[in-house]
Amino acid sequence: MIDPGWLGFVVLLTAPLFQLRKLLKTGTGRDVAIGTYLAVELGVICYFIHALIINDLIFTISNGVSILMNGVILVLLVKGKQ
Repeated sequence: MIDPGWLGFVVLLTAPLFQLRKLLKTGTGRDVAIGTYLAVELGVICYFIHALIINDLIFTISNGVSILMNGVILVLLVKGKQ
């Protein structure tokens, strides 16, 4: 049986991939609010710290990967707005 935590990890990390693909394809982030990704990134960082404190492997890994993916999107958004 598949662990729901790992399944959630896979499902939730596919969402930013669509935005990342669009950013790389179009080279612009005009339609995306940077503030939204900043808020998401801050929230995920808080969840990551919490996962470390409670020693939860699934959430530590998933939030760590999410921080990296959202960080790349933020960099591309900032570059695209310039």
